[in-house]
Amino acid sequence: MKIYKFSVFLVFITLIALLYVNQQVQLLKISYSINTNEKEMTRLLDQNRSLVYNVTRLKSPVYLDNKFLASKKDFSIPQQWQVVKVMTNKSFVPTQNMRLTSLSGSRRTSEEDTAFGRILRIFGKPREAFANTVK
Repeated sequence: MKIYKFSVFLVFITLIALLYVNQQVQLLKISYSINTNEKEMTRLLDQNRSLVYNVTRLKSPVYLDNKFLASKKDFSIPQQWQVVKVMTNKSFVPTQNMRLTSLSGSRRTSEEDTAFGRILRIFGKPREAFANTVK
């Protein structure tokens, strides 16, 4: 009977020791993963700072001016007939030197004449119009 109690006690102590060792191993693995994640986060923050600096530098007016001057392209002010003014007023009426055409060349396409086309316009599909200058 004494040997039975002793062996049960020994198994119980062994199980507790194994659980403790398992917890310590898991704790060590988690601390390694935390350390790895912190290093990765530091690397990514440094990379982010570098990229933000590059974007800011590339957007700077001085850089754009130098790039523009280095291109050595001949730019000129556009003539009046080369400029199209876009108006947001819905009551806009085209002048004599402009006409409105759709992609297909007709004023209204067959899709716009159907009920489906009207539903599309309600939900945000606008009619497409282009201003062509007449010479």
